[in-house]
Amino acid sequence: MRDCCGKSAILESCARVCNHAFLLLVAAISIGMLAGNGYGQGCGVSTPLRLIDKHGQPVTNVTLDQLRAEVDGKPVKISSLEPATKPGVVVLVDVSSSMQKTWTHSITSARQFVEAAGDNVDLFAFNTGISAYAVGRSKSEELLDLLLQQGAPKPPNGTALYDALAEVAQRIKTHNAAIVVVSDGEDNMSHRTSDATASMFLSYSWPPVFALILDYEESQQRREYFKKIPARTGGLILYPSSPSKVPAAAKELADVILSPIIVRLDLPRPMTDSAKLRIDFLRDGKPSKEIKVLHAAGLTACVSHEPTPQ
Repeated sequence: MRDCCGKSAILESCARVCNHAFLLLVAAISIGMLAGNGYGQGCGVSTPLRLIDKHGQPVTNVTLDQLRAEVDGKPVKISSLEPATKPGVVVLVDVSSSMQKTWTHSITSARQFVEAAGDNVDLFAFNTGISAYAVGRSKSEELLDLLLQQGAPKPPNGTALYDALAEVAQRIKTHNAAIVVVSDGEDNMSHRTSDATASMFLSYSWPPVFALILDYEESQQRREYFKKIPARTGGLILYPSSPSKVPAAAKELADVILSPIIVRLDLPRPMTDSAKLRIDFLRDGKPSKEIKVLHAAGLTACVSHEPTPQ
């Protein structure tokens, strides 16, 4: 059996990603079912969020009284707010033929994300499926070098963006992670829709999805469907309007990705079904658009139980 993690296999086509190959070596933050008191009177749940100002810069110096949370339209208490450790980053690069015009820009921006993430990074290339992957910074940089040398693929070649997202997300082993996509936003081959993909991310508490969309002429009409996924998972999309603006946009997005905050919510009673979540930034006690709050659109079930020692 050939080692799908080895250097010789780094550009081999893989219909399936090896389960043992993708383990982000980051400190996991428990996000999900945490006990409130152990007597069934409530439960606590932690979820990541990111705050950005009107200039697109991350904000981390907020206080509890500046945020307000609602679950299914009812106010809930925010009991704690603290910066998370640096998240693991999964870079997902579109290598389909529709990326021909932006090939160099996409590889260069993917390299920016790899460098910003440091050691806790994995890289996946996709078109009709996952076509190549690398684990860790050095292997990811090698893969990007090889992709740049190969050049963009020629048509016909399809794009299964939503399926690639789901395939990668289900193998992430830590909650403290983020996925960043470099693509034109096109999908013409996935078996699932963007709505179904977003619902899966919420149901399984998969990491937020961020994206750098390289489509300067806005020629890919289907990219409008893709934006539902970052919006509902707590991510963000940036659309640089020209090649000269790509490096700055990639840096701006990387800064946001690497600045998560963990907020703990105290719910008055256990949840057995998913629930809608809304968190607002407050100015003078009222919701303000001065700071944008990025967070998942929903919470999964939260059942009160005795906490497990961490």
